[in-house]
Amino acid sequence: MTIFVSSTCYDLIDLRDELRNDLRDLGVRYMFSEYGDSDFLVETAPETNSIETCLTNLRASDLVIVVLSQRYGPRLKAPFESISATHTEYREAVKLRKPIRFYVRNRLEADHASWAANGKVINFKGVWAKNQDAEGLFALLEEHKRLVDQDGSANRNNWYNTFISSVDLRGMIRKDIAPRAFRSTAQKLIENGNVPILIVATQGLQTVGAGSPSGTSLRFDLGLLNAGSIPAFNIRAMLKFENGDLRGDGRVAAVLASTDESPKIARNACIEMPTKDFLSSISPDAQSGKPFQITVRFDYMIPTGHLLTDETTLCCVCANGTVNFAGNPLYCGKFIGGMVNYLTREMIGTS
Repeated sequence: MTIFVSSTCYDLIDLRDELRNDLRDLGVRYMFSEYGDSDFLVETAPETNSIETCLTNLRASDLVIVVLSQRYGPRLKAPFESISATHTEYREAVKLRKPIRFYVRNRLEADHASWAANGKVINFKGVWAKNQDAEGLFALLEEHKRLVDQDGSANRNNWYNTFISSVDLRGMIRKDIAPRAFRSTAQKLIENGNVPILIVATQGLQTVGAGSPSGTSLRFDLGLLNAGSIPAFNIRAMLKFENGDLRGDGRVAAVLASTDESPKIARNACIEMPTKDFLSSISPDAQSGKPFQITVRFDYMIPTGHLLTDETTLCCVCANGTVNFAGNPLYCGKFIGGMVNYLTREMIGTS
């Protein structure tokens, strides 16, 4: 994922530098016109001006962040409209229907509210917005608030958040883009082969604790292999039911990568849960006679520090209580940060 950041530069130089570091930490590509280490491409053709270069980069982005504070910026000259560079970039993003994240300094929002309450007077003197900038900033904010979709409904991009400080803003941006950033990170990890490929090689089920005062338990024994080149650490195995329940807690310290020198030895993950809990999780569908699917979920760490989650359908419970396993081997679907990514079977070409 590539993010284009649109704001005035000179008054927000520290904030933009902090945002650049945050986006880099999140593992996304970013476009800042003033930094040579960003993905901003500079046109070398003499006939290409800086504004058109910015618009070209914006068109190549996946998401646009707009930050409004105290300055509007100089108004452009022909062939562009007589609005600022930030305003021009915003309109281009809207025209292209780019996802937009819009953030407004709280002191600017207060000036805007005062201006609106006083009849939107010309030459308004705000507490925060500079006299020469207030008109343009208010116009851009009003334009964003009026944004609608083609069918006339409110556009999902017309919301905005207010921030007090750079710390406040950075926290908002992290929260807003983290899900997409995780997905982008997952793609890079998978494409570069930097993930384990977990396979449930063997499956077994037995009843334990017969005659125990606390009742019997069901124990699922799952033999895990790692067909990838990256080890998985601190693996936690759980059963996931259709009603959303996560039950059981099987632990495996590590499943190392299998190589020609290291034979594929399965590590056993045992998931045990009271029979009564198992039956209570499946009873609604079991009673109706509908087969009930159970998923096995594996949470684990990899050497890069990322937390991954793999899932695959483990078994089907029939109305009479019979447990039918899905078969061997089971290839897991690859997840990261709660976002679905590629299926491992697609990655390794296994049907």
